[in-house]
Amino acid sequence: MRKSLFSPLRSEFAKNSLTLVTGSFVGQAIALLVYPVITRLFSQSDLGAYATWLSIVDVLTILSTGKYEDSVMLGKDKSEAAATARLAMRVNTFFSLAAVAVAAVVFACGWADYTVFLIPPMIFFCGTSRVYQALFNYARAFGHMAFSNIANSVAAAAAKIGAGLAGITSGTLPAGSLVGQMVGNINYRIALHRLQLPKTSWAEAKAMSKARRNYPLYSMPKSFVNSFSYNLPFMLLSIYFDKADIGLFSLAMTCTFRPVSFFSGAFHSVLYKNFSERCRNRLPMIGDVKRFVAANSVVFVPLFVLGGVFAPWLLGVLFGAEWQACAPYVQMVLPWIFVSHLCSSLSFLPDIFSTQRTDMIINIITFVLRFVAMSIGIGSDSFVLAIALFAGISAVMSLASLYWYYSMVLRYEKTLA
Repeated sequence: MRKSLFSPLRSEFAKNSLTLVTGSFVGQAIALLVYPVITRLFSQSDLGAYATWLSIVDVLTILSTGKYEDSVMLGKDKSEAAATARLAMRVNTFFSLAAVAVAAVVFACGWADYTVFLIPPMIFFCGTSRVYQALFNYARAFGHMAFSNIANSVAAAAAKIGAGLAGITSGTLPAGSLVGQMVGNINYRIALHRLQLPKTSWAEAKAMSKARRNYPLYSMPKSFVNSFSYNLPFMLLSIYFDKADIGLFSLAMTCTFRPVSFFSGAFHSVLYKNFSERCRNRLPMIGDVKRFVAANSVVFVPLFVLGGVFAPWLLGVLFGAEWQACAPYVQMVLPWIFVSHLCSSLSFLPDIFSTQRTDMIINIITFVLRFVAMSIGIGSDSFVLAIALFAGISAVMSLASLYWYYSMVLRYEKTLA
C-alpha cells in the first residue's frame, strides 16, 4: 500500500511529536508573546547585550557535558543510559566550576560586567537540562519534557517582565533566562524517579566514557564549532558595530529561528529514537526521510514566503515602529532557517551511522566560510552586508549537509538488499 505524504506524522510518531511540539509550542509561544512587552521595556542595546551573553552561554554549554548526553539514546538498556547520563552530569559539574574561576578573572581584568558571573550557573543548568532531556527522551516520557519547556518559559518571562516593569533593566534579561532554566531543571529533577532508572556506579560511567569516546572526540568539537559559527554575528560583530544593530538582528532571529526551532527539536527527539531503532533492526529509512522533507516543504515554504512579504508590517504592529528596521534581516535569514530546520531535525544521522568525523569537518568548513563572510562585512564597514553573506553561506552549507544526510541513508538502504 502506498504511503501518504503525511504518513510519518501518524501513529506513534504523531503522538510523540504532538506531545513535544505542543509543549515546545506553548513554551516558545509564551517567550514570543512577551516580546512585544520586552521590546517596550528594554532598548535595542539591551537586547544586543543579552544576545551576546546568551551566545557565549550557548557555545560554552556545548563543552560542558562532552556531548555524552547525545549517546544516551544509544544505550542498549536503562543501565547503559543511566551510566552515560551520570558521566555527562559529572563532566558538566567540573566544567561549570572551572567556569566560575574564569569568570572571576575576566571580571577582575575589566573585560566584562557583573553579568559574567551569571554564565557559570547558566551553563550548569543548561547542561543538566540537556542530560535530563536525553534520559526522558530515552524513556519516551515526552509529557515531562513538554511540561519542563513550558515551566522554563513561564518563569523566564515572569522574571524579565517583572524586573522591567520595576525599572530594573541592567542584567535583567540574562538573570531572567537563568531563573527560567533553573525552574525547568527542577521540574526534570522532581519527575526523574518516574523513569525508574537503575543505580549505576562511577566504574560503569567510566566504561561508558570509553565506549562513547567518539562524542567528546568528534561530536563535541563539531557541535562547538557549529554553535560558535552560528553565534558569530552576536560575538564577533558586537566588537565592531553598535549593540543596537545586534539587538535588531537578535529580534529577527527570535522571530524566525525560535518559532521553527521547537519543531526541529521535537522532530529531532522523536526521529532519533525511531531511526536508531530502525537501524538496529535493519529496517529501511529512505521513504520516511523523503516524506518528512516533502511534508515540511509543503507546510513551511508558503508560511515563510508570506512571512517575508509581510515582515515590515508585522514587526511594526507587534514590536513597535522602531523595530521595523529588522525586517530586512528577517527576509535575509528565512531561506537559511528553512533548510536549517530540515538539517537540525535529521542531524542525528551522523551519530547513528558513526560518521561524526566527517560531520565535524563539514562544520569546520562552514565556520571558516562564515568567518570570511563576517570579515568581508567588517572590512566594508557594513553590518547589513555581513548578515547577508552570513545567511547566504549558511543556507548553502545547510543544503550541502542535507544532501550528505540523504546520501548516507541511501548507502544504508543498499546494505539491506
